[in-house]
Amino acid sequence: MKPIRGSPSYRAPNAAMKAVSASSRYGLS
Repeated sequence: MKPIRGSPSYRAPNAAMKAVSASSRYGLS
């Protein structure tokens, strides 16, 4: 599945996952 770039449904979850992964890295390390 390739989501449409630039669409809110793509950018929002993408940004959320990046924030979660970033906070997870700092929290673990």
